[in-house]
Amino acid sequence: MSVYYKEGEKRGDQSYHALISKKDGSVTRNIPIPFDVVKAPFIQNGDAVAVASVRSITPCRDSWFLTETSSDTVYRYAPDNSEPIPFLAKRPTVDPEMFLSMGVVTDRYYFMQAIEKKFNFEKRRGFASIGLMYDKQENAVFNPVVLNVDNSKNVDLFSRAGDGEVATFQNLSADRLLDAYQNGELKGRLKEIAAGLNEESNPVIMVIKYR
Repeated sequence: MSVYYKEGEKRGDQSYHALISKKDGSVTRNIPIPFDVVKAPFIQNGDAVAVASVRSITPCRDSWFLTETSSDTVYRYAPDNSEPIPFLAKRPTVDPEMFLSMGVVTDRYYFMQAIEKKFNFEKRRGFASIGLMYDKQENAVFNPVVLNVDNSKNVDLFSRAGDGEVATFQNLSADRLLDAYQNGELKGRLKEIAAGLNEESNPVIMVIKYR
């Protein structure tokens, strides 16, 4: 993270991603991502610093997406590759600058977040994000709305990363599920689960897997 304080400077020799040995913690392979100038995911105002949440590593099945805020290209890296492979690229942006953060990626749909590099220190608000979905089949980008059919609520496919089998997951609070159950707003498997809950129950974890 210390290199991010070189905002606007030329890139050095550092590799921002690497493979680490589980045995002794040594770096077994550096994974370089090419770029020219450091673009840091934070804004500084005097002694105050606001940092944007841009996920640098997003697991996807048998590989990982590597995101570097200084680069307009997202790379895909698999263990059997010696170098990361370009996966997608965004157009350079200014006023405000936009970062790209990867969410769930399937064979057809790529879910992403575009994050504004803009922060209001007086209101303590900023880094507004926009949910995006690229449809590979239609070759088009949309602002997606994904709903859980059991409660008609939005499903977050951007904020949490899963692993090779699980695409993402979401916490569903027991008290809200109970209210929805009592109001007849649930159906399917979620209705069955809510029927066995009480106010002291732990949250329900909704796991979303790849098909």
